[in-house]
Amino acid sequence: MPRLHPVPLLCIGEAPGAEEDRQGTGFVGAAGKTLRRALIEAGFNLEWQVGFANIVRCRPRANRRPTAQEVRSCLPWLAQTLLQMRPRVVLLVGTTAAEAFFGKRPLGRLIEEAEDSKRARELALAACAPDLKEAVAELAATLFVPMPHTSGLAWNRPSYNPRLRWSDVGKQQIARCAKHLEG
Repeated sequence: MPRLHPVPLLCIGEAPGAEEDRQGTGFVGAAGKTLRRALIEAGFNLEWQVGFANIVRCRPRANRRPTAQEVRSCLPWLAQTLLQMRPRVVLLVGTTAAEAFFGKRPLGRLIEEAEDSKRARELALAACAPDLKEAVAELAATLFVPMPHTSGLAWNRPSYNPRLRWSDVGKQQIARCAKHLEG
């Protein structure tokens, strides 16, 4: 694994997609471009402030959701990435990423529960996958922020809040990351 450098914000998604496989870099497909645009709109410099990783390192066949075994197999790599990159904020993009850190629960409920930084940390320490627990504990000052997946299908749907689309919720969560890093 190449040596990674520290970043203020680490975005963690589910798995590489077809475009990520082709280009050998993360978050460059349609959903990744949506995320990158939202990060830039929030004032992030993608060159030095943001890192990208995934729960699983390899693209699942037919672009399906990774199996529990695939996730378990890759989490030690993700823990190593976390410890090398030492982010101040981890943005968990989509349900699969959020579940690895916060356990299975509805994404809307999780976003509400994790709104309080201290509560988010307690949730992550209590519910994260065993292979992530040591890394999460060591990154004691890191904020974990769940957000919806940025695929067009997910991003444009009504959210758990009937007044907001998932894209609104996602942009709010990204703004929360930016605000945390400013302070």
